[in-house]
Amino acid sequence: GGVGTVVSNYISWANRYIDGEMHNLICLDKLGEQSKYYLNESKVEYEDDAVNKNNFLSSAINDADILLIHWWNHPLIGIFLNRLSTYPKNRTIVWSHISGLNEPNIIPIKVISIADKFVFTTPYSYLADNLRTSNLLIRSTPTWIWSTGGNERLKIGIEENKEVKKSNDLLYVGNLDYAKVSREIFNLVSNSVNELSHLHIVGPSNIDFTKDLARSSINKYSTIHGFISEKKKFELLAKSKVFIYPLNSKHYGTCDQTLQEAMAFGVIPVVLNNKMESY
Repeated sequence: GGVGTVVSNYISWANRYIDGEMHNLICLDKLGEQSKYYLNESKVEYEDDAVNKNNFLSSAINDADILLIHWWNHPLIGIFLNRLSTYPKNRTIVWSHISGLNEPNIIPIKVISIADKFVFTTPYSYLADNLRTSNLLIRSTPTWIWSTGGNERLKIGIEENKEVKKSNDLLYVGNLDYAKVSREIFNLVSNSVNELSHLHIVGPSNIDFTKDLARSSINKYSTIHGFISEKKKFELLAKSKVFIYPLNSKHYGTCDQTLQEAMAFGVIPVVLNNKMESY
């Protein structure tokens, strides 16, 4: 996903180009095979399933100069933060990968308070209700850094597919959970796909979305691809004219990597007038 792309590409870039620094990746969950392949190719040292390796975590934190936590409200990160005080003292940066504007995806004050430096992924996180009214922010205002996976890498995909002829196809890449995508996607697309075009949907399997698509008028003009390789994604981006990306008005995104990729490929994004997309 977007966070994994951002983190992996940043570590790979930093290890290659910043003298005197060495970044290792600790994944609390189990890493997917594609992630392992990318990290091995990039010669990045990593450890996965780390939530079950307490001694390893303690040792790694003790040896590190800085502990950088890429945060969103994932249960395993919550478990890790609850244990943080039991690990060796460290300098901690927390980088939030959700906007924090809407329940349940808010940024708790407690998460900010444990960090020596807290980083938003977008400046509009300053507008979150619970943060604007907090005295904590008056004492220590978080900074912000736009989140990007490093679109320089897309040059390879663009170059390889520059001769691909554009079709009338539409493309959606992203989470298929209604916490992210709008339920209106089927109505919005219904006037745009027919015998002369097709909607390609890339994203993790979601039962509710799949059922609704099956009942919709666009089902016979649509394909759900699931997870695909970067090469296949580049091919779909290269031949698509429109990137259809209508998100739930209360979604948690900040500056979605998939939108950046579509624009880099010259695929026109069609979005709703939500705060993130407007930024």
